[in-house]
Amino acid sequence: MLTSVAPALVSVPLHFANGLRFVQRFVLRCGEKAPKPKVADVKVTVSATAKTGSLVFRAKTRKAVAGTWENVQNKAGLSFRSWAMSCEGYQSTDIRDTWGWEQIGQEDIQGLLRVNVTRAEQMLKISGMCDGGMRCFIEPLKWEAPLKTTAPPAVEWVEGYEQLGAAAKTACEIAQRHGLGVVLCRRQVGVRKPRQQTSGALSLES
Repeated sequence: MLTSVAPALVSVPLHFANGLRFVQRFVLRCGEKAPKPKVADVKVTVSATAKTGSLVFRAKTRKAVAGTWENVQNKAGLSFRSWAMSCEGYQSTDIRDTWGWEQIGQEDIQGLLRVNVTRAEQMLKISGMCDGGMRCFIEPLKWEAPLKTTAPPAVEWVEGYEQLGAAAKTACEIAQRHGLGVVLCRRQVGVRKPRQQTSGALSLES
């Protein structure tokens, strides 16, 4: 019977098809004389291609606008890929990777997408669109080059709707004029706009 097992969680750099990523792994030490893993600072150099060739976005959907909720729960990465490819004709190689999917509370699922930089602007534009009953909302981890908008844009919230789906539809119609897509917050959706164009709450007539 083991009586002196000491678990630990460490980050390990691994090479994947799309580059270097750190993953977490459990290690176990058993016995008083068991070897102890050493933790060392490792300098990682990322090639210029890896830096400029892709951008990472956070993707989110909510149960009320997610289509078949069970499918999204079970296969979140595939669901988001299918949504993006249907909305704007993305190829499988345009979305390099998806990871970190998690359910937040009872209503939201979110994760990360790595997208080829040549399609990054289009990813913003389709944020909030609906395909197959599913709406997804996209936000870059950082508003920085090579995005054209390099500072967080202002948001004008859509008001006057009880149903999230109806509000999101209105927001998407308005967002087509600005090219920055729709943002989802806790209780409502809004249209991202350059800061000089903001004026307050929006409705369909805006």
